[in-house]
Amino acid sequence: MRQKIIRINKPNIYNFDLILRYIKNSPSFVIEKVIENTYCRAFVIGGRMYLVLVRDEGIDSKYLEVNVIGEEVKNNHVQLVKEKIITIFCLEQDIDKSQKFIANESKIGKLIKMYEGFRPVLLGSVYESTIWAIIGQQISAKVAHGIKKSLLEKTGAKIIINNCEYYTDLCPHKVMELNINQLRALKLSQRKAEYIHEITKAIINRELDLSCLYLLDRDEGCSYLMQHRGIGKWTAESILMRGIGRQDILPAGDLIIRKVVGEMYEYDELLTESQVRRISTQWKTSETWITHLCWFYMQEKIL
Repeated sequence: MRQKIIRINKPNIYNFDLILRYIKNSPSFVIEKVIENTYCRAFVIGGRMYLVLVRDEGIDSKYLEVNVIGEEVKNNHVQLVKEKIITIFCLEQDIDKSQKFIANESKIGKLIKMYEGFRPVLLGSVYESTIWAIIGQQISAKVAHGIKKSLLEKTGAKIIINNCEYYTDLCPHKVMELNINQLRALKLSQRKAEYIHEITKAIINRELDLSCLYLLDRDEGCSYLMQHRGIGKWTAESILMRGIGRQDILPAGDLIIRKVVGEMYEYDELLTESQVRRISTQWKTSETWITHLCWFYMQEKIL
């Protein structure tokens, strides 16, 4: 195997160790691994499979180190990997000013100060975020994680380095090879198996163009996605947040969001979706970041 190491600038306020802790303990991440303070994930770039390792050079360094490993490492593919890592870790999103303002002006600031330097982390592709969101509908995160892992092992390509397996991006064509009964065998419900099959087919046939979501605003994106069976408001918001990386997504109906926001604002009762949306008006363009903070806080609380 060959390798090429590059460096990526870190934001001014950034805590990579905190972000790795979030990834390692979150059931939302299935393909990713955290090994010895390093983010590990395989990607298919230009038809070639690469293992990508990301680590922080140190608290006094301004850079993340990215190691790209493959049988042959092409320079143009390394550039694509760099762009993908910048996107996944939201390294170029301008949230520093919002972070300082909200930390000082809002009761949610307690959460922000607790996890200073945290940023949202995206999934590896928009398709992956779509399928993961459908699987996660109305079941526990733990159960969803098991189903995602089974689907990945059934359909995913993998690279083996030092006796460790690393799976690559979820592939629509591989998923499409499974029929409804085969999807059901992975412990998916009949409806979810149908949703995944139909949506994957629509993507392959270009009836659903996930790339166009980058050109639409939040409401347009939700409306576009919700034309397809199996995608409601919660699922659409999850795709825009974890696949596209929109900064203005707040799934206010999410139970964890309602619990954590209520705790931060010292409510005795569980907040309603409308109450959360009313409170969140002061978080404009930072909703996604605060959503991830709420999930991280509850994740740490449960652990």
